[in-house]
Amino acid sequence: MEGSYQTALTYLISGKSKDFVLEIQFPKIKKILKDEEKALKILKLTAEFKSMDGKKIKKEVELEVQLLNEEEDKALEEADNKEVLKQFYRVKGGEQLDKARRLADSGKNEEA
Repeated sequence: MEGSYQTALTYLISGKSKDFVLEIQFPKIKKILKDEEKALKILKLTAEFKSMDGKKIKKEVELEVQLLNEEEDKALEEADNKEVLKQFYRVKGGEQLDKARRLADSGKNEEA
């Protein structure tokens, strides 16, 4: 991985948290990515702690992103939009049926 950033925290209090923000910019890729090129490990985080009893603890985690070609992104977005619309109309239809039932229950059959 290219570049690194290191910080040291002299103490952490139990029950408290520290937040960090990492901004990452990806350059535009003009070629069509093959499947094996789409998964990128972009971050490796290593944290080393010393507990109150002096025990050293080391934790590591990696962040991997999955890149998509523009056509794949559009296809996923269209599929998501279709599902959202389907659920929207399902809810709206249910609301109208409920409204019609309430009108019918109150004797307003013409309005229902």
